[in-house]
Amino acid sequence: MVKLFSFFCSLLIVANFCSCSGMIAAQKGDIAFYKANYLEAKENYKKSSEKKKTINRTIYLLNYSSSLFWNNEYSECLKTLEQAEKSNVSNRNPILSTLVAADRLPYKMKDYELAFLHFFKAVCYYKENEIEKALVELRKSIKCEPQSIFSELLLGLISAVELQDYNTAMVAMRRIISYNPDFLPGYDLLRGYLKLLGHISESEDMANKLKSRQYNYNFLSDNRDNHYLLIFLDLPRSEKDINYSKTMLEIYNDLKTQYKISEAQYNQNNQELLAVIFKELSPSYQPVEPPKSALPINALAILNDNFVKSYNTNIPEQRIKDILKNFVTDFLKDLIKDEARKELTKDAKPVGWLIRGKDLLDPRYWNTLPGRFDVIVLKLPPDKYFITLKFFDEKNNYISEKILENVEVLNNKLNLYFYRFVN
Repeated sequence: MVKLFSFFCSLLIVANFCSCSGMIAAQKGDIAFYKANYLEAKENYKKSSEKKKTINRTIYLLNYSSSLFWNNEYSECLKTLEQAEKSNVSNRNPILSTLVAADRLPYKMKDYELAFLHFFKAVCYYKENEIEKALVELRKSIKCEPQSIFSELLLGLISAVELQDYNTAMVAMRRIISYNPDFLPGYDLLRGYLKLLGHISESEDMANKLKSRQYNYNFLSDNRDNHYLLIFLDLPRSEKDINYSKTMLEIYNDLKTQYKISEAQYNQNNQELLAVIFKELSPSYQPVEPPKSALPINALAILNDNFVKSYNTNIPEQRIKDILKNFVTDFLKDLIKDEARKELTKDAKPVGWLIRGKDLLDPRYWNTLPGRFDVIVLKLPPDKYFITLKFFDEKNNYISEKILENVEVLNNKLNLYFYRFVN
């Protein structure tokens, strides 16, 4: 018995040591990533993701893929995203989970994170000229989260540019403006596709609708010798935007109160049972929070004295809150169901419970995802361009600017460019 206890203690020490070293490397990676030091971030995320026994491996792989993506290493990024996808469903070691972090299972991605994963896989495939695979990933992204505007936009434009499938493009733009009526390029693109499909009257109506929303909107050229350039911008979230950890905690506490009331109506052991479920302890891994701006940031692209505004492609915030509420509700129901079963069957509690107890809430999330994921839509003749990006807050106060050099627009391609704002 003593030997068995010593074995479990040794295993616990080893597991905790591996977990802690992975956490430290990941948090160093977070700090480097936020400063756009992608090489240092990549090295640290790689160290943490190589620890295959950690329950946080999926989140480490996701952050590792982010550092690769923004460093333009699309082939390696694609491989890492595929590993993260596999880890999300296969990295389920109940013994290790019990020893390291109570009943905490390895990280499970939420639907909006899966939507981003498939989006970034699609971009990587497109960069490698794998058109069909890119389209498959975009459809997977939309299936995971139907209001993924960034994926709808890419699906529509790739379909139109590469396959001349204007029907798919038309449907994608209709969906986008139904999810976000303020995404003005959606109206302009829809106008163009309606015109190509012979719906002239509806195309003109769409143009008038766009003018009524913004009288000085700079319409995209209908010249077929011009080609699309999309500049995706990762802008920081502002203090006004959703805070994932805070939102999840608010939802959790609200549901916790509801369950305490409902459970008390028929469960005599309710208070003791719920006290175990809602015991608050430090989390197994806490990501470093991304920096936020005081006010929302907007961008302008300046080219040949033309000014083109950026537009938000994020999943609408109310939709994100609904996703998080469903996630936390399911998490809570599973805990209560599991506790009730143990209470009825008098099951012995796992060793990890005696050591760590329950965490209040899983604070882990894909923290290197874009904050405000804006896009600038341009249509230009094939050439290389110098494009100035100017950044302002919502009160039109100038913040900074960046010159993008040698941005190449190729013939008959959807030209994609990605830029992260770092203040």
